[in-house]
Amino acid sequence: MVKRSKINNKLKGGKPFVGKFCREISTLPGQTGAVTFVTFHPSHNLLATCSTDSTAKLWQFDPDGSNPVCTGTANVNGHFRRDMVNSLAFHPSRNLLAIADSFDKTAKLWRFNDNGTNLVCADTANVNGHMKSVSSLAFHPSLNLLATGSSDNTAQLWSFNDNGTNLVFISTLNGHREYITSVAFHPDGNFLATGSGDNTANLWSFRQDGSNPVCTGTANVNGHTHIVNSIAFHPRGNLLATGSADYTAKLWSFNDDGKNLVCISTLKGHTGWVNSVAFHPNGEFLATGSWDKTSKLWSFRSDGSNPRCIETLTGNTGLVNSVAFNRNGNLLATGDNTAKLWNFSKLSTEYRRQLALSHGKLATSLIAKLTENPQLNGTWSKYRMISKLNQNIGNVLEINTQASKANPDRMKAQKYLEFLPREPLQQPDTSLRLAHSPVEDTPLLPVVKAPGVTTFCAVDDTSCISIYHSIPWSQLNSIPGGCDEASDLLEKLIRLESLLKSSSSPEIDSKLRLTTLWIKKLRNKIDQCRP
Repeated sequence: MVKRSKINNKLKGGKPFVGKFCREISTLPGQTGAVTFVTFHPSHNLLATCSTDSTAKLWQFDPDGSNPVCTGTANVNGHFRRDMVNSLAFHPSRNLLAIADSFDKTAKLWRFNDNGTNLVCADTANVNGHMKSVSSLAFHPSLNLLATGSSDNTAQLWSFNDNGTNLVFISTLNGHREYITSVAFHPDGNFLATGSGDNTANLWSFRQDGSNPVCTGTANVNGHTHIVNSIAFHPRGNLLATGSADYTAKLWSFNDDGKNLVCISTLKGHTGWVNSVAFHPNGEFLATGSWDKTSKLWSFRSDGSNPRCIETLTGNTGLVNSVAFNRNGNLLATGDNTAKLWNFSKLSTEYRRQLALSHGKLATSLIAKLTENPQLNGTWSKYRMISKLNQNIGNVLEINTQASKANPDRMKAQKYLEFLPREPLQQPDTSLRLAHSPVEDTPLLPVVKAPGVTTFCAVDDTSCISIYHSIPWSQLNSIPGGCDEASDLLEKLIRLESLLKSSSSPEIDSKLRLTTLWIKKLRNKIDQCRP
């Protein structure tokens, strides 16, 4: 049983990073050099890290990324000379860890227990092996094949037994003009990708035994202008991500046969080398790590187009060499001077708490507006509207009950609910979303509900609410007689039209058409008023 000790996860001189999507959970101390690579075990709560201090380490942690503890260390005493460890890879189904050493020109397979203890070297890949340092390696997703990339400008394929012994050289992949920086197998196992110092990435097909490798495509048209440092396959689609020393990452599509590599999009924003790229397991996000001391999270369409940076993680203190997601996608690991674990979600717990507070503050503001607005005593039900607000706020507060129960912010938000009447209602319709909401996935607020009319606005935008209330919808059977009244109403409708255009739903589209129609009528009226 490994004794756990609490790890201080605060940055020197500051608080842990908290963003919309990521929150820093813990820092993994113990390695005296820069962390060169991080990778998660495919089924256990284990993280492997390697460093310029000639060691690789296994870390066990809680499911939320807290309480990391080092369970095993692989000293490069097992290699021929003491130097940096470049890369790591977990076997997809067995307790095997592949380690690439910098200068002894070998890769080694190590066995370990389920809890990450008892690291033992099983075998070494050196017979007919590389002529220079091994820079990267990867396991095939289903076959007993190991790929290695080297500074000798080649990649190689190796077979091995189930227990990690009997590493046997199978074939060499020749084609790059410069050193290999990264290797990765396609999730289906049909292809191997290689990144190189010649500014390109190649796709390779091969037989099931690893023999007869053939280059099927090269990513070079509209490609990188500097070293390709990292490559990663999308977990489902035919997309390849590359990170480069030209400060960019790119997304590439390719055919089912591995041909016709086409650059779909370029991800710009880093101010240093992009050293690592990693897809989220659901395929909706990409993480990039850079020598500008930041990591970035990107969203994109299913075809790889329209990439958008949704968060920049500034909690790293050194050059970010590696990024990786765990199998569930709720944790992100980064490696710079140390390794760090970050909680990842579409809306982080801390951000949800802030969102709950904004709901509460908005509710009290609305209550004041509703109380002062006599118009609502007629057609619309003030009581029902406030009840809807109450339900909407409660919904947000309970997004993460476990995390919010003991948090004082929840209590602050709860006090706003004391002003709201209680009324059992059906669940509000939160399926509608603003297309360009300041907060992604923010529920839209049902402002007014009357027969055939429903308007939704962002919870952090009171202008839509106040404008809507000040428009005499029930009187829009005819154009106002006075020019001043028409001009005043036109101004309100134009502002409302702008807000409605930023949202998308059948109900809102219908309301938008009505608003646009009355804008035209009012403009014609005002034109007639002019001398």
